[in-house]
Amino acid sequence: MRRWGAGLVWGVVVWGTGCGPRILSLDEGSTGEDDPMSTSGSATRTTTATAGTMGDTSPTTLDGMDDEVTTDPPPFPSFPDLGMPEPCELGQPCADPSECCSGACFTVGALGGVCSECDSDEDCGWGCNFGNPLAGIPAVCGDGGLGAGCETSSACQPGLVCNAVVELPGIIESSGCSECASDDDCLPGLLCAPSYDPGLMTGFWRCVLPGSEPNDAGCASDEVCASGQCAPASVMGVPLVSVCAECNEDVDCDEGLCVLPEVVVDGDAFGLASGFCG
Repeated sequence: MRRWGAGLVWGVVVWGTGCGPRILSLDEGSTGEDDPMSTSGSATRTTTATAGTMGDTSPTTLDGMDDEVTTDPPPFPSFPDLGMPEPCELGQPCADPSECCSGACFTVGALGGVCSECDSDEDCGWGCNFGNPLAGIPAVCGDGGLGAGCETSSACQPGLVCNAVVELPGIIESSGCSECASDDDCLPGLLCAPSYDPGLMTGFWRCVLPGSEPNDAGCASDEVCASGQCAPASVMGVPLVSVCAECNEDVDCDEGLCVLPEVVVDGDAFGLASGFCG
C-alpha cells in the first residue's frame, strides 16, 4: 500500500485534442517569484506540460481552477470487485465433492460428509486421517505414523501395518497404522489389542501384556483384560468395537444382570458408556 507524504507531488491529467493525455506536474513545495500560487486568493495556474511533439514546452493555462488549495491527498481510488474466491475453508458439511473448495468431501455413511483435505490415501503423500462430519472435523493428510489413517500398509511408515480399527459396513469403516495386525506380529508373550479414540472412532493396534488392560480399553480377547472380560460395545444394538468390561454375560455378575458397554453419540462426537453388573 502506498503512503502519502508531506512532499507529495500531485498529478493532473488533461486530455488534449491530438495525442492523448497531458500530465501536468504541480509541486506544492515549490517557491519563487514566478510561482503563481505564491500569493493568496484566487489565481490562474500556469505550468509547463509536454504535449504534441517532443520538446513542445509551451505554457498551458488552466482557467476556472480557483478552488482553495489544500494539502489533503486525493481520495484513494476504488477498484471493481474482481470476484476473488474466499480462502478455502474445511469442515463444512457436504454431500458431493463439488460443494467443497478443496474438491474433497469425506463421507461417513449415514453420518454425512465434511469438506476435507482428502477423502482417500491417493490424495496424500501418506494416508488420509479420518474426519468427523458430526463435529465438522475435516479429514486431513497424515504422516504415516502410529495411529495415522490408512487404507493400505503402503500409507504407513516402515515397520507399521494398516489394520481395521472400527468396522460397521455402510456407516463407519476406519483403519490406522499399527504395530500389529495379529498376535503373530508381536514378541512372544505379548498380545495384539486395539486402542481407540472414541471421539473420532479411530485408533490403532499395539502389542500389550496379557491382563494389562483396564475397563473401557480396547480388546480383541478376554486375555488382555484385567477383568478377564472383553465385551462388545454396540451402537443402536449393532456391535461396533470391543472393550474390557466388568462383565460380558449375566452369569458374570452376582446379581445376575450384566449391562453391556455402549457407543453413544455425545453431542457432536462419539463416546463410550461403560459396561457393569446391575
